Amino acid sequence: MTRILPCLLTALLVALHPTPVGAQARTLDLVFMPPEIEPRDLCLPAEADPAPDDASAGAGDGVLTEAKRIALLAADIRRYQREDAARWFDFIDALIARREVLDEGFAGMPALLARVELYIDAGRLEALEAAGLVPQLRQRLDELSTGRQLTLAQFHLTGIGTPPDPEFAWGVIREAAFAGHPDALMMIARRQLAGEQVPEWDAPLDLTATMAFSGMLGQMNASVCRRAERIAREFDDGGLVAPNPRIAYAWRRFAADMGGRDAAWRVVGHHLGNRGVARDNSLIAHYLEVALERGFRPDADQAARLLASDAIDAPRLRDMLLFAPGGADTRPTLAPLLQLSVSPQGPEPSRASPYLQYLREIAALDAAPGRVFTELAEEVLLRRGRWAGEAEAAALLEEAVRRADPEAMRMLAGFFTRHRDDPDRIDRAVDLLGEAVSRFGLATAMDDLDALFRCRVPDAPQTGPAGHWARAYRAAGTGAVFVNPTDVVALDPFATPDLVARIQSQALEGRTASLANHLQRLQMDPMTTERARRYWADRLDNSEKALEEYAKLEFELATGVGDRRRAIELLRRVYLHNGVTTALDLAIALIESNGRDPQVAAEVEELLTLAGNRGEGAAIRLLARLVADRRPMRQTYAAFAAQIEARGDFLALMFAIPFVEPEVAADYLGRAVALMNCGTKDVVEMADAHAVLNDAEAVLHWQRVGLAMESGNVLAKLRLTDRQMESYRQGRAPDEYEVYTRAALDGDVTAYRQLFRLTANPALETFAPHAAAGYIAALLDAGDEGDLRWVQAQYRDAPDGVRVAVARVVDLRGLYRRAAAAGDVRSMLELGLLLRDTASDGDDLPDSARWLKKAADNGSIPAMRELGQVLAYGIGVPRDRQGAMLWLEKATAAGDEQAARLVRLLGLLSDG
Repeated sequence: MTRILPCLLTALLVALHPTPVGAQARTLDLVFMPPEIEPRDLCLPAEADPAPDDASAGAGDGVLTEAKRIALLAADIRRYQREDAARWFDFIDALIARREVLDEGFAGMPALLARVELYIDAGRLEALEAAGLVPQLRQRLDELSTGRQLTLAQFHLTGIGTPPDPEFAWGVIREAAFAGHPDALMMIARRQLAGEQVPEWDAPLDLTATMAFSGMLGQMNASVCRRAERIAREFDDGGLVAPNPRIAYAWRRFAADMGGRDAAWRVVGHHLGNRGVARDNSLIAHYLEVALERGFRPDADQAARLLASDAIDAPRLRDMLLFAPGGADTRPTLAPLLQLSVSPQGPEPSRASPYLQYLREIAALDAAPGRVFTELAEEVLLRRGRWAGEAEAAALLEEAVRRADPEAMRMLAGFFTRHRDDPDRIDRAVDLLGEAVSRFGLATAMDDLDALFRCRVPDAPQTGPAGHWARAYRAAGTGAVFVNPTDVVALDPFATPDLVARIQSQALEGRTASLANHLQRLQMDPMTTERARRYWADRLDNSEKALEEYAKLEFELATGVGDRRRAIELLRRVYLHNGVTTALDLAIALIESNGRDPQVAAEVEELLTLAGNRGEGAAIRLLARLVADRRPMRQTYAAFAAQIEARGDFLALMFAIPFVEPEVAADYLGRAVALMNCGTKDVVEMADAHAVLNDAEAVLHWQRVGLAMESGNVLAKLRLTDRQMESYRQGRAPDEYEVYTRAALDGDVTAYRQLFRLTANPALETFAPHAAAGYIAALLDAGDEGDLRWVQAQYRDAPDGVRVAVARVVDLRGLYRRAAAAGDVRSMLELGLLLRDTASDGDDLPDSARWLKKAADNGSIPAMRELGQVLAYGIGVPRDRQGAMLWLEKATAAGDEQAARLVRLLGLLSDG
C-alpha cells in the first residue's frame, strides 16, 4: 500500500467525494470535480511546425545535411507505411535499417519498435512472432517508456507477436499504475469493476478510479482542455463511472475557462439542453462570447437553436457575430485548421536540391521499388526542366518500368508519343499503357490509350480503338469528377448519389480535385464533427495541388466582401507554402479583386514572371496581354524563350510558335502533342498553331480530330454539361422523401424528423400538413426526451396549418407539461401561453399565470413581459400594478422593446 501513497497525494489535490460500491456494480458512483482555478488562456492553438508527412519534406534548395536526410527517411517510413505497409514491407524495412545507421537516437530500441509496428501494420503477425521481436522488447522492458510498456502488455494480453502471457501483462500494467499512468489505472479499475483483482494491487476501486482521473488531468498546460474533455466524456458515456451530466458539465466549464473554444460551445449546449445544469442565460451569453472570440462560428441550425431558446435575442446574437474576429458573414471554412508554412521562393527552380540527392541515395538501395525511380525522374524534370531533363528522366523511368511501376509506364509512354512519326515508339507507348492496364489494373492508362488513338497518333482519330478504351474507362468508374464550384456545394445526394459517392471515394484516394470538392461540401455540413474537420484538414495539408484547388474554390465561392478578402489571404498563404506553382492562381485572384491598384498590378506582374520562369504558358500569355501596351509580344517571348525551351508546358509551346523558326516550331508541335489534353480546347489550340504556320492540311487534320471528341457538348449556352446529359440518360434515384420513408418503415426513429421537415415546409412539393402531424405523433410515440424537445422547437416555428394539424393528433398540453416539469424554461413559457390562448375552464388562466411566473423566475425575458401583462390586467390572477411594473422593467432592462412600450402605456394609464 505504501507504493500507492504518491499517487494518492496527487489525487487529494482535486475536490473528491467518492461513494464506494460493490465490486460487482455495473458502474462506479464517483464524484470527481475539477480544481478551482482562475480562468486563463492555456489551450492556445498549436504553433509548432509538425514533422511533415510527405516525402518532399525539406525538399527546398540547400545542402542535404544529416538532419534533413534523417527527416526525409522518417517521413518516407511514415508515408509508405501509412499507404500500404504490406506492399512496401521490404523497402520500409530497408529505410528503417538505413535510418538506424545514420541516426544514433533511432538506433536500438526505437528501431526495434518501428519494426514491430511495421509487421503489425502489414498484417504479418505470424512472421512477427517468428522474428522474435516482441520477446526482444520484453528483454529490454526497462528501456521502454511507460506508454510503450503498456503497448507491450497489450501484446502479451492478446497474443500479438508472442504467446499470451496475462500474468506478465498485468504485472507490467500494475507497475505502470504504481507510477501513476492514467491508462494503466483505468485498465485496473475496469478489471476491478468486473469483479477481478490484479495481484498485488490492494487499492480499492474508488481510489483506483480517483488516481486514474487525477492522472488524466495532469499538468496545467496547453493540452489540459483536451484532457478535461476526456474526463467529461467518461461521465457522459458511463463506461467506468455512472453517467453524471452535472460532473461532465463541470469539466467542460473548466476546459472553457482554461481557453477551450469547443468546450465553451459545449457549455452553451449543456445550458440549452438542461443537461446537468439549470439554464442560466447570462452564462449562455458569456460562454457563447468566449467561443466566438476564439473562432467558433455557429451554423444556421445552431443559431436557430439559440434564438428559439430565448437565451439570447436576434439583435444581440447579430452584434456578437459582427464584432467577433472574422465578421458575421463568414462562410464555414476549414482554412483556420490548415498548417501552412513558408517555402523559399526562387526566380526559377534550382538545379540541385536536398531531395534530389536524397532520392538518388535511396534509389541505390537493393529493395528500392520502381516508384522511387519514378519520383526521382519527376524531381529531375522539375529541377532541370521537362525537356532539358528528358534524357536522364527517360533512363530512370526505364529502370522504374523494369521494377514494375505502372505510373512509370504511363510517363514513359508520354515521352514516346512526342515522336509520333516513329511507328516503333508509338508501338512501345501502346505496349506500355496496355501492360499498365492488364497487369496492374491502372484505369488512368485506359484514358491515355483513348487519347493516344483519338488525338496523338499520326492518323488520328482512330475512333474504333479510342472508343473501346473510352468505354472501358467509363466502366471502371474512376474517371475524374468535373463539377463547377457552385454545383459542388449544391449537389443533392438524393438526386445524384452516385456522383457524391464518387467525389467522396476519390477524396479518400487523394485525388486532388475531388479532395478539394469534398472538403467544400464537408465544411458546409453543420453535422460535421470537429474530429472529421481536423482529419480532412490534415489530408489537405499533405497535398500541395489539393491545397491550390481548395483555395481556388474558396475564392470562387466567396459571396461577400469579407469572404472574398479572406479567400485572397488564403491564396497568399498557400502561395507562400507551395511556392511558385500557386503564383498564377494568386495573380488571377488579385486581378479580379483589385487589379486597378498600381501596387497590386506590380505584384501581379511579379507573380506572373515567376510562374513564367517555370514554363507556365498561361502565365506568359496573361503577362503578355497585360503589358501589351508597353511591350510587344515578341519581346515577351524573348524574355521567356530559354525557359520555354527547357521546361515549357503546352500553352507555352503554343505561345512560342509564331516567333520561332520552322524547324523549331515542328519540334515544339511534337512536344505539344505529348503534353496536350485530348479535349476540344487543346485541339483548337493545335489547329490555330498550324494556321499560324499556313499548314492547311494540318489544320484540317486537327479539325477532324476535334469532331471525334466525345466530350464538350455544344449546349454550353444552356448551362448544361456532359455530366448532366449523361445523368439524364441514367434515370432517377430514390428521392429524399422515399429514402426517409423507407428508413422509417425499417424502424429508424430519426427518419421521422426528416419526414416532418419535408412535409411541414410550404416551399417544398412534399408539403402535407396532415402527414407532418402524423410524423410528429409517430416520433413522440417512439422517441425519447431529446425528440420531445426537438418537436417543441419545430412546433413553435411551424406554419399555422401545420400547427392546427398537429394540435388535432397530439396532446400539446401534456407535451409541454412534461418538458416544463423537467425544467425546460421555454416549455414553461409555451405552456403558459398555450393555456391562456386555449382556456376552457376556470383553472386554465391561473395555471397559465403560474407557469409564466416559473419561466420568468428562471430568466425568460418574454415570460417576464407576458407575466407583467397578466398582472397588469388581472388575467387569471388579481390585478397587481406594482408587480406588473417590476417584471416589465426587468424585461425592459434586458432589451425587450414590447415590454418598454407596456411600461409607457401603464404609466400613461396611471397618470390618467
